[in-house]
Formats: sequence, structure tokens, C-alpha cells
Amino acid sequence: MTHQDVLETNGQNPQGLRAFTLVELLVVIAIIATLIGLLLPAVQSAREAARRSACSNNMKQVGLGLHSHLSAKKKFPAGFIYNASDNPNANGPPAWGWAVFILPFAEQAQLFDALGATASAGKIPKTKLKDLNSANGGDALLTTSVPMYRCASDDSPTYLTSGVKLPAFASGTSPSACGFSQSNYIKTVATSNYVASCGYEGGPLPGEPSPPGQYCDSDGGVIYHGRPQCARDPDGIFYGMTDTALGLAPSKITDGLSKTFAISERCFRHGSAAWAGNGEFNRTNLRGPWRTLYANLYVNPDNSNSDANWGVNYGKYISSYHPGGVNMMFADGSVLFVSENLDSTIMQYSADRDDGQFYVAP
Repeated sequence: MTHQDVLETNGQNPQGLRAFTLVELLVVIAIIATLIGLLLPAVQSAREAARRSACSNNMKQVGLGLHSHLSAKKKFPAGFIYNASDNPNANGPPAWGWAVFILPFAEQAQLFDALGATASAGKIPKTKLKDLNSANGGDALLTTSVPMYRCASDDSPTYLTSGVKLPAFASGTSPSACGFSQSNYIKTVATSNYVASCGYEGGPLPGEPSPPGQYCDSDGGVIYHGRPQCARDPDGIFYGMTDTALGLAPSKITDGLSKTFAISERCFRHGSAAWAGNGEFNRTNLRGPWRTLYANLYVNPDNSNSDANWGVNYGKYISSYHPGGVNMMFADGSVLFVSENLDSTIMQYSADRDDGQFYVAP
């Protein structure tokens, strides 16, 4: 019995069978494509929310390292250091940064020891950053990626393979904010998305006059390097330009730990950081290439464009790939997502540790 005989026996006419028409298929495909188009943004949003959460958790881990350092040393780490044998008043090689000093307090003691810290009683790596090379294994250490210093939303290279420009350490007479001068020292180093605040830039606060012929900004943030020409007492939380790797005590943050931000994000496109030192990767202009681990908030009182306060002018300051804002860690270790629409004056107050002005998050 043929297939046609079976159909006829069951009372079915084979001529009555039909498939979807081309129009019907196109309609179905269009409906499926529309559903995918509606679902894709939600999926992408969920993924970014997960990445932002992971980024926040990394920042909290950094905060735990900072406060473990504080518990052990009674002070926050320095913003950066130079070896006592170096001349702090002349251009010189790049210096170790704050992110190195918290390594043993953030489950990275092995890396810290490999940098030569044990030979210096655990204070700072005895080996100078400039002296690390391929012969002594230092180059490999500098390209070691430290997961807690990376934000998942930034898919930039883990490290630069073509070499990067790092800064000189402090110059006591430099008119540049944060006191660095440009050098041509080249190293390949692993990247970091977290930078430390040394206050805001753009002129002294009221009552803080600059000496004649000298520029003196606030430098009132969490991390500071010291600038002798300024009338104000050096006052970042992570005091720098020392040989002890120790910064300021919490008592110096009179605005309150929970009111003063310490660590912020900076994406690769805007000059992300090198965790080992104090220089960034992709900038060559004088107005900022040395601010790798310094998340200065640029404040220009003569510019009515508030966007400039987020670094539009120089593209170097607080930034992220998160839609709508950035993660910021305050000095008490708490992490908040701060809107990009937050008034720049509030950001200025939050960047300074002792100006008597602060922002209370909703």
C-alpha cells in the first residue's frame, strides 16, 4: 500500500497539504528578530551590571588592603616614594606607588616580596623601580596583572607590549599639580583602573594664597606627594615624596573618612594607571602624563562648562566605561556609584579632606 493509498483510506486528500508561504516565513523571522532586539539590550544591561558589581567588589578589596595597612602602620600608605639617595628636587626615575605598598595587606605578599621588600624590613621595595629589568626578572614582575586593580568593564590590554612613558618623581619647584615632571623612562607594565585622589586642581581655596610667582593648588585629597612652595600644609591622606611609604593618619581627614573619596576609576582611554608606579600609559602632554595614580578632579573656576570638571579638557581624570557614572571608594572603604551628573562643586568638596565641605550621599 502506497503512502497515497493510506491517506485516501483515512479520508485525507494529499492535494490539501500545504506549507508556510514565503510571506509567513518572513513574518515569523521578523517577529523573532524583533524579540531578539528587545531582549539584547536587557542582556547587555545585565552583563554590564554584573561587571560594574565586580568592579565595585575589586575596589572594596583595595579598600580592605588600605585599611589593613592602616591597622598595621597606623597611617595610610604614601602616594609614592623615592629612595633617600635620590634627589627629590630634580627630574628622576619613576617611583613606587601606593598600590605597591598595600600588596602584602591584600593577599599579594608574594609579589611584594619578589619586588625586594623583604630586604627593606617590609617598608618599601629596596630595589628601585628604575632598576628592574629583564636580567633581574623585574620586567616580568612589572607585567604581572593584579586582578583587584582591573575593572571588568574595561576590556583594554592587561599590559602594554610596546613600552610606555612613565614620569619623573617630585620636583619641589614644579608648577605642575602633584609636583611631577615629564621623563622619558620607558617600561612595559601591567595596567590598573584604580587611581588615588590627591585633591582637586584649579587654584587655591579661599585663605590659601600662592607665594609670589608660584602656583599652589589645593592638593587636599587622600593621596599627596608634598609641595614645599605651597602655603598650605601638605595634606593628602597618602602622603608621598618620602622614603618610609607612610602617608597621613586618619585624624588628618577632618571632613570625615566617609565624606572624602580616596580611590576612583579611570578607564584606559583616559590614561589608566600602572599599579607598580606613578605614571600612566598613553599621554605625552605636560598637563597630566605623570598623574597615573592621582585621580585629580580638574576644577577651572573660569570655565562655566561643568563637563570640564570631569576631565573633558584633558581627558585624564575620573572616568569609566559604566553608563552614567563611576565607582568611587571613600576613605572609610565604602564604595558608591557616583552619577556623572553630580555637581562639580560637590566633587571638588569630596576630593578635599579638610575644607569643611562635604557631600552626603542619598
